[in-house]
Amino acid sequence: MEIKKGQVQLSNYIRALKASEVLELTTSAEVEEYLVEESILSKSGKAMKKNEDALDSIICAYIGALYASEKPSNVFGTVEVGYIYVPTQKCI
Repeated sequence: MEIKKGQVQLSNYIRALKASEVLELTTSAEVEEYLVEESILSKSGKAMKKNEDALDSIICAYIGALYASEKPSNVFGTVEVGYIYVPTQKCI
């Protein structure tokens, strides 16, 4: 049940990005299905994993869009060892 609660929380955060003043998130009807709490709570097994992967991919795409649009950020690491892009709080 904890995994489902986590997915519901993540879907709430994703829906909140639709009102972002920095980069408004727009989703298709197909993507919306992954964000519905009742749908998340009804899933189990492979369907739950598929939903989790979909939510993760939405977050990754959003962060990639922030990077591509050169929004304020911090980058930690190097090319040699790897690095991570972290949008500043002003971006969210």
